[in-house]
Amino acid sequence: MKEPGRSGDLVQWSDKDALTGLLSRSAFLSILDWVLSKHAYNPGRIAVVVADIQDFHRINRSCGLGGGDLVLCQCAQWVRSACRAKDYSGRVGDDQFALLLTDILGEEHAMLAAHKLLSLSRMPVDRLEGQVRVRLRIGLALSSESAGSADMLMQNAFTALYQAKKENENPVVFHETADERHELDSLLSSDLQRAIDDKETRLLFQPKKHLRSNRICGAEALIRWKHPGRGLVMPSEIIRLAQTTGILDQLTFWIVDQSLRACAAWGEIGFDMPVSVNFESDTFADPDLPERLLDALALWRVPSCNLVIELTESTLMTTSGRVPANIERLNESGVKIAIDDFGAGYSSLAYLSQLNAQELKIDKRFIDTIENSTRDLKLVETIIKLGHNLGLSVTAEGVERRAQYERLRQIGCDVIQGYFISKPTTLTDLEAQLRDEAE
Repeated sequence: MKEPGRSGDLVQWSDKDALTGLLSRSAFLSILDWVLSKHAYNPGRIAVVVADIQDFHRINRSCGLGGGDLVLCQCAQWVRSACRAKDYSGRVGDDQFALLLTDILGEEHAMLAAHKLLSLSRMPVDRLEGQVRVRLRIGLALSSESAGSADMLMQNAFTALYQAKKENENPVVFHETADERHELDSLLSSDLQRAIDDKETRLLFQPKKHLRSNRICGAEALIRWKHPGRGLVMPSEIIRLAQTTGILDQLTFWIVDQSLRACAAWGEIGFDMPVSVNFESDTFADPDLPERLLDALALWRVPSCNLVIELTESTLMTTSGRVPANIERLNESGVKIAIDDFGAGYSSLAYLSQLNAQELKIDKRFIDTIENSTRDLKLVETIIKLGHNLGLSVTAEGVERRAQYERLRQIGCDVIQGYFISKPTTLTDLEAQLRDEAE
């Protein structure tokens, strides 16, 4: 399956609806799944808006099939007009349309697009004789920890749409009830333990590339779980479920074991590079953690310097005084520490002055706009200089476009990670990339 894209970065899918020129239903759902996989760590950044033409059968009766086609084409134009350059639009039913909104800031942001579409639909239909009022009903849903697949997100959006058709003309947003959430948690929690035991969960690896050498210099391990009924479960949801069921330790050390296995495999084919593993506060605060990690390193015969523990600022805040002791012990053993999502919290400078970390990872939200915003570019440049002044290697996360890559190279960033380099990939595919670089 090819990935969609614009500006020549990726290959655009070409499966279009013959009448309206919008994406077909199958292409729209495939692109939605791809976009959700990109934002798996960021629930709420994706929304689907679905629109239905009220009483379309009446329009067909009064205007004929030709008039009905004119209405469908006009609705398609309204849908296009409600999209930004980074969004997608499709015809997902006979008289149903959908917008895929990417990189949004939350529910209010998605509602702006829905209300714009509703406002456009109040305009007359060009070239249609007589007074025909086109009424749209609109429902929308945001990506969430329980809606990580295209099917689930579309189902939620259509649930909201049916509510809008019953109640009023205003757009309706899907909200999960507390009872529904509790029931889903119970089902998924038991499924997660089974998934770990049955190897239904798996690890992917996202390469990190050094800007000076232009070579892969490491990889971050990312867990994936494709539930047979609900599709892709977001990583943040996997961690939350593991915490509530008391199996977070088991899950974390399964990830550590698989990551070190991969690291050993890279070494066997001549590539000596580190693997990064994300840790939650509860697991990292365990006083026995350093010894358990050293045992795992010895088992796979991986040098301790090839294991990088990624900690977010929120993790450092939550665990307070217990974290520095473990960091000190891991540093003494050679294990490296990276501060992840730097800038997303509020304790950055305080912790940078106290912790002996080796890597600083700039949060994706600061990278998103650096090719268009001089202010944001200056901010990222300042973070890079701060990291260098403290002796830290600086990594930019979420690099998706060449323009971002060029800006980061110009301002002295050390390492980049993101879809511009590679999406998260299997161990076999990553090894193929390493061999290609070596040729």
